[in-house]
Amino acid sequence: MPDAGSADRGGNGVPGKRTRGGESEATAEGEAFLRHVPLFAGLSEEQRARVLAAATVVRVPAGGWLFKEGDEGDALYVVRTGRLEVLRDGVVIRVLGAGAALGELALLTAGDRSASVRARRETEVLRVGQSDFAALLGGDPAFALALTRTLGQQLQRTAVAAAPMSNESRVVTFVPLVPGEAACAAASRVADAVLTALVAMGLKAELLRGGEADDPGAFGRLLDRCEDANDHVLLLADEAAGRQWGDFCLRQADRVVGVVDPTSGRPEAAAPEVTDIAFVNRVPRATFVGPWLEAVRPATHHQVDPGARFDADAGRLARRLAGRSVGLVLSGGGARGMAHIGVMRALTEAGIVIDRLGGTSMGSFMAGLAAMGLSPDEMQQAARSELVARKPFNDYTVPRHSLIKARKAEAMLLRVFGHRRIEELDRTYFAVSADLLTGDEVVHQRGPVAVAVGISMCLPGLVPPVVAGDRLLVDGGVLNNLPVDVLAASGEGPIIAVDVMRKPPTRDREGKPVRSRSRGRARGRPSPFGLFSADDDVPSLVDTLARATVLGSWRRADANRLKAALVISPELMDVGLLEFRKLDQLAARGYAAAVDALAAAPATLFPCP
Repeated sequence: MPDAGSADRGGNGVPGKRTRGGESEATAEGEAFLRHVPLFAGLSEEQRARVLAAATVVRVPAGGWLFKEGDEGDALYVVRTGRLEVLRDGVVIRVLGAGAALGELALLTAGDRSASVRARRETEVLRVGQSDFAALLGGDPAFALALTRTLGQQLQRTAVAAAPMSNESRVVTFVPLVPGEAACAAASRVADAVLTALVAMGLKAELLRGGEADDPGAFGRLLDRCEDANDHVLLLADEAAGRQWGDFCLRQADRVVGVVDPTSGRPEAAAPEVTDIAFVNRVPRATFVGPWLEAVRPATHHQVDPGARFDADAGRLARRLAGRSVGLVLSGGGARGMAHIGVMRALTEAGIVIDRLGGTSMGSFMAGLAAMGLSPDEMQQAARSELVARKPFNDYTVPRHSLIKARKAEAMLLRVFGHRRIEELDRTYFAVSADLLTGDEVVHQRGPVAVAVGISMCLPGLVPPVVAGDRLLVDGGVLNNLPVDVLAASGEGPIIAVDVMRKPPTRDREGKPVRSRSRGRARGRPSPFGLFSADDDVPSLVDTLARATVLGSWRRADANRLKAALVISPELMDVGLLEFRKLDQLAARGYAAAVDALAAAPATLFPCP
């Protein structure tokens, strides 16, 4: 791919004219800019003027590449406006703003680029080619000495290896998705509330409402100044600010939040592309939200009630945009999943607000209850009524496809979740299942909650698999029993993982084999081969099915535990997978494990909103 920053060879950059000396206003402005560039700060006015005369202005659109790793190193670049990302092996390791210089090593060694550089914002850079730079060095020994000294100091300051950058969104644009005064007012109200929430978190933030400008570069310079002074900059792109400002806001944003009342109908063909939708409405949502999601296909969406819950909902949106929203991932584990209730109670008492939830199997059931807004007490009552009293997993049948018919379980799910859909829940929610035909993991983020949870709980052998189109779906624990990676992919904040099927230790501290004993399980009969004695504990059939189901995902669970900011693992190996009657005991163990884990965690890990 051509070097996007080369004015001579084309590419994504848009070259400007050479600013040769004596070009009045542009030259004066350029010289004033160079005085504040650290690389040229030690030069005289005359020397900086020579640099400016040799420079070419290059404009790179947001998302465009200035150059890529391995390209020929043939120029020095200085960021004039905008933001550039430095990537190595596809990971952003630095973000450079106005005044930053890059490509220094190319001028000293004539080597290839050691990293790739992409425009995060619409960016303007000054380019000094290698031949021009060589001419400057050869024509003035004093210039060469001053610039080499400054360049060496720059290299020393940047020699420390950079850590990967976070995924937080620093510039966020809010835009109404339908025309009209009411839509603009709704977008403005959401932007104001998000600004208030960010400041309440202790972050520096500013909201820009724009306007017209004679100089197109004025907007870029304004954004640069605000981004340098703040953690987050919010841009409001509504009709009142004009088309020029609106287009600028859409080009510069890390995330674009479209604000709409979903009852307004489907979006128009000219609706802007957005990464998020904030649905602002009071009416039942399922009928209206689905068409918007289908037409716009945002990466994520948010429910913002314009009534009493407005500030709380806007706060959740702000936390997600700032990368400070807490996610909770709950593992599968049959009756052991009752411990999730105790964990939720401990988190609530600690003042930790959960914005995003998901899970596998019984974890998907418990996460679904929480996503619907049930309190821990209400979750425990629902579990007692449905899982303990009604015993939904005992409608046994002749084993042809499974041990149970699952009709009682299906009726339970409909009683608990009704016809609620995932996309209308206040908080982000997902459930995981596995496709027996392809071996693919399936993440359910749309559709009826009851269906997603039911599919995620289809333990192979116990519950019949579900045919969904060309898929044959079963319990997600087959592939991913602790799906932290699903939630971590968005990079919206720390994640708490609760693992109730932790892999049991195989050896004790002295290195001796550990044999797990579980009360209430059948004693084995002596093996005809003499391998087992009558004293060995043999897991029940259901326990055997459950353990076999998650056996293949234990290694993945170990890797996913590392992606969580906090892992809570109650000690539950003595509990059978259908011992729901131990609800209170299991919830108590989950509570105790969560209290201990939170006490050992840093106080700043999960700041209260």
